Amino acid sequence: MEHPNKLIDSFDGVIDLTGIGREPILPNNVLLRGCVLRNTDHVYGCVLNTGHDTKIMMSNTETPSKLSNMELKASYEIRRIILLLVCVCLVGCTGQLIWLQYKKINHISYLHWDPSLGGEWVVQFFYFFLLHATFIPVSLYVSMSLTRFFQSYFMIQDLEMYYAKTDSPMTVRTMTLNEELGQISHIFSDKTGTLTCNVMDFRKCSINGVSYGVGITEIGKASWKLQGKEIPQEVLEGEMKAKANAVPHVSFYCPDYDRDIATNPSQRQKIHQFFRVLSICHDVTPEKIDGKVKLSASNPDDEALVYAAAYFGFDFVDRRERYIVVRNKSSGREDLAELLATIEFTSKRKRMSVIVKDADGVIRVYSKGADVAMVPRLARGQEGLLTVSDNHMRQYAVEGLRCLMICSADLTQEQYASWSQRYHEACADLSQIERKKKGLDNRIEELEDAIERNLSLLGETAIEDRLQDGVPETIADLARAGINIWVLTGDKEETAINIAVACNLVQPREYMDQIVVNKSTFPDNEAMLRLFKQESLVSEEDWDMCGHFSAQRCYGRYPIDT
Repeated sequence: MEHPNKLIDSFDGVIDLTGIGREPILPNNVLLRGCVLRNTDHVYGCVLNTGHDTKIMMSNTETPSKLSNMELKASYEIRRIILLLVCVCLVGCTGQLIWLQYKKINHISYLHWDPSLGGEWVVQFFYFFLLHATFIPVSLYVSMSLTRFFQSYFMIQDLEMYYAKTDSPMTVRTMTLNEELGQISHIFSDKTGTLTCNVMDFRKCSINGVSYGVGITEIGKASWKLQGKEIPQEVLEGEMKAKANAVPHVSFYCPDYDRDIATNPSQRQKIHQFFRVLSICHDVTPEKIDGKVKLSASNPDDEALVYAAAYFGFDFVDRRERYIVVRNKSSGREDLAELLATIEFTSKRKRMSVIVKDADGVIRVYSKGADVAMVPRLARGQEGLLTVSDNHMRQYAVEGLRCLMICSADLTQEQYASWSQRYHEACADLSQIERKKKGLDNRIEELEDAIERNLSLLGETAIEDRLQDGVPETIADLARAGINIWVLTGDKEETAINIAVACNLVQPREYMDQIVVNKSTFPDNEAMLRLFKQESLVSEEDWDMCGHFSAQRCYGRYPIDT
């Protein structure tokens, strides 16, 4: 067991359970101080750390004070003024003592005072300090505070910063930073939840090489508008019908889907398999509130996919011990899938998998993830389906939709038993846990990768994360103000470019040059160096002065705003 520390997102320990064996204690098994456990009838546990040894207490730090550059500069100058005042007082009191001793004023009655020499020096020092105390501009802080107060009042009353939907005026939380607002040169922003609402809606999907879903997203409309193209009427009509049929987290309309469900048995089977996987492969937890089931998910994508599966007939109902309960709306029966293992999503893996034992007794792996992580793990013989599905995914990406590939694979009892034993041993090995934490090669990730092989492609999902109101206009205003804006996103390249165009972050290719840096366009360092040399506009002479080229050194010498 590890010693008390302040690392909230990590914990290494192993517990020996009688009759079960060694089980690892991971961060997911640790309840931090102040946490609330929901949707759980009972637990068995032990206290690991108490009092000041808890991670929350050890990671507590004092809240830093927020001061503007002007206030820091004023405080610095006032300290210098105080230091000057002290020097003046030192010179004054020392000079007065010398003068009194030189003039021999003992015979003058009203000047005669006979303390000790040191005591008289201290008295004279504070006398001069009081005499010259007006050196210190105390009224400066009062003036700055009054100015900030009136600035805050006008900002709160500004109708241009009022959001009518939620009746929310602009809020000034730290008046000391008012003057910093006009000095911002760079904005670094995330996309999801910042530029977008972080409320996902299932819009389209590709199943067995057939694309379903009619309509266009707001990002797609903005992209067409900026390119000066007119949106086809049938696309707009499809979007209107999708909104009319919309339910929470699902906005879908497609006549082809209804036709295939009714008249195409083989495709209907693929569709049912696809949405059943969506209802099982997730980490969503159902909560019963006032007799109704409410889904709780840490990932909004998972929540949208589970709602989509329910919309199309496979309703995730509950988790009963090791079982996932899915209700098939067409037959009315509840389907139990025994959950054998869950391999969670991480930014490194870019995928999530569950291993379940279905009602027919077959053990299956259900996986979903980004195409760059899933394509190398597909079984051979699916090249045609992959090509068609990849084209659909690129079309979805152009509309700004978030795409995931859905796959599955069958396992034999022997394959799973062998893998499960080795995986359990690796997860209980503290050395392997530590190597995984440090990003080193480890048996845990090797075994996870080994089981996610020879997958069969079922299809792709396309989810919309709508832009927040006023984002394009705001970014355009910030750009006109000379502010450089950087946006970070983990979307596909086409999605990222199209969202950037829709947000007014960049202009379409017809109006500006776009440089796409990826493994295909710039496969090695030499290609990157040529691009840097071309775009930095550095003279050949200055470029040669860099000597052995270092991108960091030259970038620091010739900063570029892109």
